[in-house]
Amino acid sequence: MTNFGQSIIMQVAEVTYEEPVLLIFKGYINGKMSVLIQHMNQLNFLLTSLDRIDEKPKRPIGFVAPNKSS
Repeated sequence: MTNFGQSIIMQVAEVTYEEPVLLIFKGYINGKMSVLIQHMNQLNFLLTSLDRIDEKPKRPIGFVAPNKSS
């Protein structure tokens, strides 16, 4: 993530993009829904494991292709 002057952990729920150069990370920071918009040239993204809070089934994350109408 970008440097906000402190350590922040985001539990990512969805990753999308806006062509041509923006990545959008949606997830939770301290239990609150958050969105991080990052330019491709500035991207540094650290993935780490966390202990499971509950026993809900895993939710896959990944890129969501934009819906383009012809």
